[in-house]
Amino acid sequence: MNGKYTLWVLFAVFMFMGCKSNEVIPFNNRFKVAILPVQSQLTDEDKKKKENLAEQAFTTELMEEQRVRLIERGRIDQLLKEHALIQQGLIDEKNAAKIGKMAGADAVLISELFVEIDEALSKVPMVEYKKVRIVVRISARIIDVETGEILAAASDYKASEEDLGVTISPQREGGETYGQFSTKKINEKTHNLIVAAADHVAEDLSDMMPSKK
Repeated sequence: MNGKYTLWVLFAVFMFMGCKSNEVIPFNNRFKVAILPVQSQLTDEDKKKKENLAEQAFTTELMEEQRVRLIERGRIDQLLKEHALIQQGLIDEKNAAKIGKMAGADAVLISELFVEIDEALSKVPMVEYKKVRIVVRISARIIDVETGEILAAASDYKASEEDLGVTISPQREGGETYGQFSTKKINEKTHNLIVAAADHVAEDLSDMMPSKK
């Protein structure tokens, strides 16, 4: 029995080691990466916050993994402002590489965020149940600014179905309707999904990144 237990422990240790992220790359051998603003087709007033949440998660996770060096964001913002690329929606691979070179980066991280929120009502006599399904997709790639080679690419998908509660039908005297609470809850859940997806994407990107020759 003890022998079997020992074998299982050793197996678990080897499995853990196999799943573990790649080792830390020595600082001087890391690619210098410029994280460009997250792109999305969102139009709601919370658009910028959602994009910033993803970008912040990329930054935090990549720093923790210690496999790349990151260019200071202020420098990137300055260059984007000078060339008016954000306003023109021109942060494609070509312009991303151009900004990366000017910022002194070896590579750039470009990413896209997709969010879909579908609300539905389930009705029974005099009562309505409101539910919402939230879907978040994030894709990103790190591109060598000199060669255009994709050094790493990853994507992640998160979804959640939330029950926003019950309301008495408005047709009934004194009936209640949904208010700001629902919107707040949806936003909080969406933000959490964005951070979780971005963390996963950044971790995968980091694992794929090679050591700089």
